[in-house]
Order: sequence, then structure tokens, then C-alpha cells
Amino acid sequence: MTAKRWGYLAVGVLVLLAWSISMPTPHPAEATANNGTIAPTATSAVTALANGDVSTLPNFTVAFIGDSGDGSNGDQRFDEVLHLIQTEGAEMVVHLGDFVYTPLVASTITELWQSNIDTILGPNFLYLGVEGNHDVWSSFEPFFRERLARNHYDPNTINGTDYALAHNGLKLVFVGQNVENNATFLSQNLAEDRHIWKICGWHQNMNDFQAGGKADERLWTEYQICQDAGAIIATGHEHSYARTLTLNEPAHTAGVHRTTGDSGQMWVERGKPGKSFVFVNGLGGYTKRAYRADLHDDDGWWATIYTSTRYCRDDCTDPVTQAQQRSADIAAYRYNHGALFITFHVDDDPYKARGYFKTIDGDVIDTFEIHAVASTPTPSATPTPTSTATTMMPTSTPSPTPTETPIDPTATSTHTPTASPTAPAGPASTATSTPTPTATPPAQDAPAIFMPMLLGSP
Repeated sequence: MTAKRWGYLAVGVLVLLAWSISMPTPHPAEATANNGTIAPTATSAVTALANGDVSTLPNFTVAFIGDSGDGSNGDQRFDEVLHLIQTEGAEMVVHLGDFVYTPLVASTITELWQSNIDTILGPNFLYLGVEGNHDVWSSFEPFFRERLARNHYDPNTINGTDYALAHNGLKLVFVGQNVENNATFLSQNLAEDRHIWKICGWHQNMNDFQAGGKADERLWTEYQICQDAGAIIATGHEHSYARTLTLNEPAHTAGVHRTTGDSGQMWVERGKPGKSFVFVNGLGGYTKRAYRADLHDDDGWWATIYTSTRYCRDDCTDPVTQAQQRSADIAAYRYNHGALFITFHVDDDPYKARGYFKTIDGDVIDTFEIHAVASTPTPSATPTPTSTATTMMPTSTPSPTPTETPIDPTATSTHTPTASPTAPAGPASTATSTPTPTATPPAQDAPAIFMPMLLGSP
């Protein structure tokens, strides 16, 4: 063989070696499913911090929507919500149920619903969902499994309505409508989890944790488990947007939900009780609904409420009376569909996130920051790698701070929240003394090394 051919062969071997290194190898961890079988959990390449906590990649933005419809009727705005998500630079969507309403009961996936996602966000965009009360899950599950596969995850991660995965360092635990068995799945996937940022996602609500007329359709146990794990609780179902204050209730029951801290500074922390908050976004593109004053004017746990008949921003709850202070409501505003965006690991701080709700009109309805409390440092300062990587992801590019379009020239409010308020030393509880974080967040971990594929994506 000539020297020239030997040279070509050597180059070829190097190219194949680089490609094989960059190729992700699915290696799911295990979690127990509701039926007692073993359900795999997907993970992505993220390294633990010195204290064992696992951070997301910097500036990782996720869009949360629910109750979209497929856009088949003239008053549906699902495609416009998807365009908003694309414009805002989100890297992942969590769809909180009720994907399609045709037919109204037992809806199955439609070509229009899927083509809207493929055309606007792209066929490889990571798009995940939870079972809604209108959905035939078995019809939608193949779509979500395929999205996992296209992002180099084991599609068997989804094998029923309950599943869990960690993407870019964000832990996601989703449960369906079989509420009697959900507590086991939530506990097993959150009990020892060290991810800084965790999401519990399901569709329906308890009446106290939505601003409309929905009845109690979940269990308080589900909320309690997620709060005590320091996991953000994401729901849909009611066709409006609402966000609670930081919750630190030791035993949620009807009408009893202790809160702590400022309305624009949310806290998440593992504990007994832990700290977290609940949000509802059912404005994914279908119908819009009103506020129920008869059910919620005595609620003492709301930060922001946005419905067809009431909008209060950051100051819904009177801190003294612990009831709704209607005098702070914004009189004139536009009401439309939109998405909640949360960007994790902002300002070079793995324990800080920033959220905002934006409508398809360009109105920023809500803004807030989220602060996670670090775990107690472990004796060893040597970073410990998490579970085997399934894919090496490049560092996310920072998403722009939302530019707010004036809601209405005549609109007034007694409170104007800032997009980036200064973080407090710690939240002050309405029922107990001010809690103090147990540890100062350590410096962020080094970003994962990314090897570009020389031969193209598989």
C-alpha cells in the first residue's frame, strides 16, 4: 500500500473515532412505574457540582403551555403560541395536557396538531407532554417517544402516562390521571434526586390551585410530595394563567396553604416542609375563561392571576388579611393566549432562574425570579459525575430578556414588577420566622465538553 493510501486510511480512522466519541449511547436509569414494572429514565450529560447538586446547562429556557387544541377552529391560536415559543428562543416545550379537542371527548392526535409543531418548531425539537382529560394517551404517546428518539434518548422512557427524565440537567417527572397511584411514582423519582431544578407536571387541578371553577381532581399528596422535594408544580386544565406565592405548607388541605416570601421572588427547597410554587397555564390556544370571585376572593396564596375578567400582577393577595386585594387589580388589559417561559441557571448562578408569561400579543403578563437553596456540601469537594450521558449537548445560548409591549395605554397598576429584581437574603414566612438557606450556592460546574459530529447527525 502506498504512503498516500496509508495517509487516507489514517485520516479515515481518525474521523470515525471522533464520530464514535460524539455518538450518544442511550443508557437509561431506572424508576418504578405505577404498574410495578421498571420504567427507564432518560438523562443528559451534566456534571454534578462539588456538593453533589446537579445544575442545568446555563441559560436553558423551557416553554410551558396547556390546553391548546390543534388550531382547526377559527378561534384557536395554537400556531400563534408556537410562533411565540420559537421567537422567544425556548429550547424545549412541556405541554400540560389537552392537546386536541376534536372530538371534544377522547381526542386522538391529528395531522394538523403534529404538522404545526413540525413546521414551526421543527421535527427534532424536544416536545414533551402529559395526559389531559380530553386526550387518548395511546394516540399521542408515539409522537412523544419519537421526539425522545430524535434527541438521542431511549424512547422506552415513555411507556404509559407516568414517566421521568432529566434533560440538560432539568429533572422532569410527569404523571397522568391515575391519581391514586401517582404518589408512589412521584416519591420514587424525587426522594433522592439531587437536581437543583425539578418539575412536577400534570394536567388537572385542585380547586384552590386554579382561578376558575375547576373542582378537586387531584390529591393533596401529589402537591405535598413535589413541594417537599423542592420541585416546581406545573399544571393546565383551567383556561387561564395563575401563579401562587412560594408555598411552605406542612400539610396541604382545602383552604390551608401557608406561604412565604415576596411575590416576585420564588423559592424552591427540599425539606419537611419544603418550598415550591404552583402555576397554571391553560392558555395554549383553545378557549379562555373567567375568574370565579365566589370561589377565590378569600384565597391567601396568589401572586398573579390572569383571566378574562380579572388581572392582578404580583399583588393579588393582601399580606395582612391574607385575602384577595381587588383594589390592586388592573382595570384595562388585553387577554389572550400565551406561554410561560422559565430560564434556568441565569446570571452565571446555577441556583437562580427567571420566569415570565408572555401573550401572542407581545404583552408580558408576569415576571419573577426563582431561587433554589443549595444542598449541604458533601465532605469531598471533587465533582462527581451523574449517570452515564446519553448525549453531549452544547452550552445553551442566552435567551433575550423579554421586551414588554404595553398592555393598554389606559391600564394602571399599583405595582410594577421589575424583570430582574434583586434577590432577597431569604423569604419571610407569613406564619413563621424567616427561614435561612442552609448553604451558599457554590460556583457553577464546568460546562460539558462538546465534540461536534464530523459526519453529521445520525
